[in-house]
Amino acid sequence: MSFTMQPIGTMKSVFHFKNGTPRQSSLCESARGVITIEKSIFNNPEHSLMGLEEYSHAWIIFIFHKNGNHTKAKVKPPRLNGKKVGVFSSRSPFRPNSIGLSLVKIDKIEGTSVHVSG
Repeated sequence: MSFTMQPIGTMKSVFHFKNGTPRQSSLCESARGVITIEKSIFNNPEHSLMGLEEYSHAWIIFIFHKNGNHTKAKVKPPRLNGKKVGVFSSRSPFRPNSIGLSLVKIDKIEGTSVHVSG
């Protein structure tokens, strides 16, 4: 079975390269980013964000779009001193479906953009 997804927005952050990007967004609470909803998805993309200001945080589901096809069943997480574990028991970005999940703090909402941190 396969599933096709269409991006509903884009994320711009202070991290432009894989090296130096934290494994978890909460490891760098001062980092800032902006998520912008695509206008091609909704006639009024700002309507899709109505009510979001009542929340302090949001879960962001994203694709590791810059990863190559490096799927491995076992990986070596940085803090296990070289010990290999199964990819699903780690936070490795090299997964069969390249889906990632991050919890971010909502700083403010402006039109079609959500400013986030952490």
